Amino acid sequence: MNLVKAGEKDNIFLYFTAFVLASTISFFIFRDTNFILHSLKEISFSKATLEKTDIHFRANLAYLVILFISLSTLINSFILRYIFVGQKLLTPHIRSFFIVLSAMIFPSIYLDVVRHETSFTTYLLSFGFISTLLVLLAQRNKIREHSSSNTISVLLFSFAISVLLSFIAGLYYETTTINKYILVQLPLFIILSITGFQFSNIKKCLSLYSGIITIISLFMLVFFILNDFRYFRTVSGSLHLLTTVSITVSIIIRGLSYYLTRFLHLNTQKITVPFLLLSAVFLWNTTFPYYVQSKDVFELANPANAMMNVFNFGKIPLVDFFTSHMLSEQWYGLLYFFLHGYDGSMDFMSYSFLNDIPVVLLVWYLLQKIFSNTVYALAFILFFPLSGLLFFKHIFICLAGFIILDKALNNRSTFQIFLFFTAIAFLIVWRLDTGIAFLYSLVLYLPFRLYTSPVKFNYRSIANASFGFLLLCCILVVFAVMLRGPEYLMNHFLSALHYVTRQQEHGLHLLAWSDTHHLYFLYIGLPLVALGSALFMAIQLKNTTDKSRFFLWQYSAFFLFTFLTNFQRSTVRHSFLMEMDNLLMSTFVLGMMLFIIGKFSDVNKPNRSFLLLYTGSFISIFSIKYHGISAEAPLNNLYKSFSDKTNLYSQNNKTRTIADTTFMATSVDSIRRFLDTNISTSSTFLDFSNTPLLYYYTQREIPGYFCQSLQNTVGDFSQLQHISKVKSMDVPIVIYSNSPPGWGDKIDDIPNMMRYYLINEFIYQNYRPYGVINQKEFWIKKDFAVKDSSMVSGIKEISNTALHYRYSSSRNAEYLLKTRPDFLEFFGNLKSKDTLSIELIFDLTSEFQENQKVFLLFSYQQA
Repeated sequence: MNLVKAGEKDNIFLYFTAFVLASTISFFIFRDTNFILHSLKEISFSKATLEKTDIHFRANLAYLVILFISLSTLINSFILRYIFVGQKLLTPHIRSFFIVLSAMIFPSIYLDVVRHETSFTTYLLSFGFISTLLVLLAQRNKIREHSSSNTISVLLFSFAISVLLSFIAGLYYETTTINKYILVQLPLFIILSITGFQFSNIKKCLSLYSGIITIISLFMLVFFILNDFRYFRTVSGSLHLLTTVSITVSIIIRGLSYYLTRFLHLNTQKITVPFLLLSAVFLWNTTFPYYVQSKDVFELANPANAMMNVFNFGKIPLVDFFTSHMLSEQWYGLLYFFLHGYDGSMDFMSYSFLNDIPVVLLVWYLLQKIFSNTVYALAFILFFPLSGLLFFKHIFICLAGFIILDKALNNRSTFQIFLFFTAIAFLIVWRLDTGIAFLYSLVLYLPFRLYTSPVKFNYRSIANASFGFLLLCCILVVFAVMLRGPEYLMNHFLSALHYVTRQQEHGLHLLAWSDTHHLYFLYIGLPLVALGSALFMAIQLKNTTDKSRFFLWQYSAFFLFTFLTNFQRSTVRHSFLMEMDNLLMSTFVLGMMLFIIGKFSDVNKPNRSFLLLYTGSFISIFSIKYHGISAEAPLNNLYKSFSDKTNLYSQNNKTRTIADTTFMATSVDSIRRFLDTNISTSSTFLDFSNTPLLYYYTQREIPGYFCQSLQNTVGDFSQLQHISKVKSMDVPIVIYSNSPPGWGDKIDDIPNMMRYYLINEFIYQNYRPYGVINQKEFWIKKDFAVKDSSMVSGIKEISNTALHYRYSSSRNAEYLLKTRPDFLEFFGNLKSKDTLSIELIFDLTSEFQENQKVFLLFSYQQA
């Protein structure tokens, strides 16, 4: 009976592998096929003819591909049967290896077919598949002398070395095409594999290959470090600071290695080799020696203006200024300018890849826990084509806090509990939405944990840790008060609180342009599935003794609860309307896959867990995702990065920013010259056009608390605070709007003059229109005299045309009438205020210019 089952498994494996091989071959043959119409036998009037599309060929191609794959599968099955069965090579380890490899090839092929540029990954996996078959056939006699697990190890180590050496070859010889790359990688893999099987003691081979991987990986890491040194020396001529930091970090890493070996009794070789391999490949793809300047003048203001505030004006994050994503978009720039010196450039963006490193390390930690196998963990990270969606990095970083929480619940020491409190504070300061999602998820997770695994609280440790944490917070607050004063801190704290709680101002009126079943499935179905799964796990875990299931389901519950607490963001702004269903999904797929693995897999069968997570995640994301998908796996874009890394000698050595000179000439240069010519270095301007990056490009102080100064100044309180700040500084110039008007003048179709009506009034009362510079409309103080107007394209006058904006909510009218008594003179005795439909008009008449007074006029009608 067992032989029958084994035979059935073998047949399924052979036909499945043959089908994958056939699909791969067809991919190579038909990938570049096009449907261009070259000729017609007779006249044909149609849209297809007009667009030069050969419909006949396109229709026949589908049948041709099906026929090819069918025949190829039959032929391949005979070949594979001879290799595996006839040569007695079909062991469980080898069978699992090819099943896993096949499962990774399919998603890569599919994504490439739908134009997501995964061809490099497909080539790599496919040639690995074919070349492994050739090696097995060529070395069948040697392979039988070794265990199947050692056979797989030799193949994997050979594959890793061949890939790394091919990277270096691409760097040295500027190999920027896949074909040339494969010509290096394929023979290297075959030679290394065959050489490995010649060892009588296979462990010596694995030890040798492990050392080679370490050396090559270190070489690749050192390459990036040396490039940093080269740039640093070119610009500053001094390496003392960078050398000191590098030595310090090296000592810390060595200390950690010693600690892991001596006190935790861990095999550092099992940790070091995969870590170096992952680091080398990851850095190869994510780091770019140079930053290509973006034309964005809005989002980039958060990190850039933060750098300027710290290094140019000596300000402290959170205390003196606030950015939307807080330290997560600041720390890498602070590190860059700390090492290389501040120069007001965009060079710091070349370090932005550092934000991905903690996420990748957390992914690696989680996958090693799931698979209990380092090779599977590395393979998943390097080859899963939708990793950016499965491990949604802005929320996934919460896992760090959960790991600390898990240790605190198990250890219950004062230090672990203190570390947990610190982790909460750090995640909030790191990125506010991340910290809040983590904090709220604890409200759901802690009862779940206490129900499924009762914890004996050490109240003394909790009290000591709480006291220590509160003491630390008090010390920081007292220090900030001593530096800035209590009123200053309170005003900034209230400004930040006002900004993060103003959902009404940031929200959109629709969740989607149309009500589709997909919309309801994501907004109703997913939360219900998450809650139902969590309840099921709670009931099952109450009586389970399976430690692996307990681990998987605890992590699953945390990710599902994080999804539920982060869910509200998609009901405010980041919704279907903005095509951000990836934020809506956040950690749902990962949580559900851990639930499924815990239910159906076995910790002793990592290949089954790998297949469930790989194929299940891929199918789930494609089933749930509604809007376009972009592949974000490290190796998928590797080929694209070759040209940037292999032409270092031709780049500009004096800066890491590849400047867009046309953009700077048309959008920045004249503004910078006008400011430098007409106002002192201590003076600045007020941006009312939503182009806050101009502060950074001109190195002028922001007259406000927020780095995106105008966009984040919502509500009366923040506007009045902003006006107060402007009054306390020398601000003779206002950049009032874009010319012609653009997106920044009416975000969400709400004109700036309406959304920020108090600031707009302040501008009208104290400034006058002047002219247009670099497509920006400038206003100047009424008593300000321009010294040099050579860069101004034309003097601007206030238009006599009234600007209308309709308010449909009567509550706005009621609010204005109660809080702005000066509006009453334009209304008289109004009746039925609750049913008013208001139309607010800015009436900029010629009389206004003479009287220098603002008139905000209302017209109203009964609803």
